Amino acid sequence: MWPYARRRRRPWPLLLALLRSTALLAPRPVLRGPRPLRSTPADIQPRTGGAGNRPLRATPANAEPRTESGGSKKPPPKFTPKAYDGGKYANPREAHRAAAKMRKDAEAAFLDRPRDALELYRRATALAPSHSALAWLRLARLHRQFKDPSSARAALRRGTRHLPKDARLWRALAQACKAAGDIEGARNHYGVVTKLDPDFVAGWDAWSRLELREGNPVKAAQLAKRGLSAVGALDAETPPQQSERLWHAYALALAAGGGGSSIDPDAAAEAILRKAVGIHPEHSHLRHALGVQLYKKGATDDARKELRRAAIKGHDEALLSIARLEEEAGRVEEARTAYKRACGLIKRSPGTHEMAPDGATAAPWVAWARFEEDNGNIEAAAALCRRASVRFPRDADVHAQWARLEVDQDRAREIIFAGLEGSVKNPAKLYKALGELEATWAAQYLVRECAVQGLHSARRAFYNGARASGGDDLVQLVFAWAHAEWALGQALNGVSETGASRARKLFVWAARLARRKAPRAAPWVSLGRAKFELSLGRHDVARRAAARAVRFARRERDLRTEADAWRVLARVERGSARASVFVDRARKADARDAAAKKPDHPLARQWRHRAVPLDETFGCYAARWEFEEEEEFW
Repeated sequence: MWPYARRRRRPWPLLLALLRSTALLAPRPVLRGPRPLRSTPADIQPRTGGAGNRPLRATPANAEPRTESGGSKKPPPKFTPKAYDGGKYANPREAHRAAAKMRKDAEAAFLDRPRDALELYRRATALAPSHSALAWLRLARLHRQFKDPSSARAALRRGTRHLPKDARLWRALAQACKAAGDIEGARNHYGVVTKLDPDFVAGWDAWSRLELREGNPVKAAQLAKRGLSAVGALDAETPPQQSERLWHAYALALAAGGGGSSIDPDAAAEAILRKAVGIHPEHSHLRHALGVQLYKKGATDDARKELRRAAIKGHDEALLSIARLEEEAGRVEEARTAYKRACGLIKRSPGTHEMAPDGATAAPWVAWARFEEDNGNIEAAAALCRRASVRFPRDADVHAQWARLEVDQDRAREIIFAGLEGSVKNPAKLYKALGELEATWAAQYLVRECAVQGLHSARRAFYNGARASGGDDLVQLVFAWAHAEWALGQALNGVSETGASRARKLFVWAARLARRKAPRAAPWVSLGRAKFELSLGRHDVARRAAARAVRFARRERDLRTEADAWRVLARVERGSARASVFVDRARKADARDAAAKKPDHPLARQWRHRAVPLDETFGCYAARWEFEEEEEFW
């Protein structure tokens, strides 16, 4: 009611004039929400007509809304359900009920019908974005399942905007950023996790291991110690839940030199692990870590005791570590018995009647097959892979290892194709193994036509593998594909401009993938590009690629690749005074590599012979076909 409508004489002419004015008849601003099927809706700001309230794009979900105050820290406005589906729901309560129903249906369809679950979670998070953190986590997980990590990160960013105080969402976003190669973003998000929930053990543990992986052991040790202090594990009578993983991360950081130059890393790590085992005597992972640390120290007998205790307490990886310990000690029969126990073929321990579990992975079987291969028992190794393929028909490593052990080429192809038809979990590994086998066999042919046919099969396998790859092993696959194109160009009477362009594009692609997803692969990817350009006579490009390989190798502490890169630079500068300088630097890098030869894991398998580079394995150089020119001349 108008305030002057209560008067005795109502001014109808004035009311009509006011109603006809443009101020009252102007249309009200309409809240335009996004389409209901998209998963990027709730970050769009309403159009109110003002210059300071222009709508934001939905892609960068961490952008601050543009307001008249210049961007405040206030949360985004909560939309009413009328903004969706054309006003399908009459009030927010009905929309929230519908979102809850969608989440319930999505949980029921999560395993059997992931596509339907993805669509339901999209709609549920659009209707009620601030109601369930689990819905955002499930939505991101389904995006990753369908090989769409960018959409998973976008969903997690929107979830953190609507639920900014949920530490689980920030941790999931940090893990997604780490997987995408955004290390600085992952650090920032882990910092938010630890501020929101100082008692969140998983946040401190993940942040510490990230810094250790990036080569910062001092910061990793500091973070692990801060986490132990925050959760009250340093001086508490009753240890907090899941504090064992922080003790383990602290010990790993100290073993890598996180205590400083004045502290012996091995002694400090052993002391922390003994203290942790005293607090958590029943924890098998800490027992296993202590056994590995003792083996690294040189106390083989004490290490064997701790590893056996860890195995008795149910740590299956300790069984494989015992087998590797016996193998490194030269006790062949004891190692073979330990491998049998690790594979679940005999009892877990001589004093128990419990059989070791079959295991969820085929790693012990593959390790046993490699042990037999190193000892010259090729047939026994192939038989083990055949038995493992029956138990683990969807494991790609088993089929790939079995195919490499077969002498008959047709039989090896049948093994790989059988694995592909059986829907293995990672088909890209099998395609990569097939391509490498085809290219290696092609390099052994003395007739160009046979070599060309084999290299065509190899490039087809690499292409199929790149299409099936989820991104983790794509760098190695593209790198091998580039060498196959290089070898194919040489087999076709020299590398043409078209063949060189194809191989060069693949090398560039591999370098980009290495920078984004696998920084440790950047040195040898740049080294392969340098060798390729040097073979074509493009010395300037080869020099720049070799210099990048040296820089990346120093960053990743890859002394072997650094030495090879210096040798390539010496070949580029052949005939000049700088060549001798580069040769001397290569020798120094080899000496440092031989002196500091320490594996990442003390019980990791060390190959007896250095792997042959792909350019030599695939026959990428023109010298391979020089004998044909001599025959034609005569």
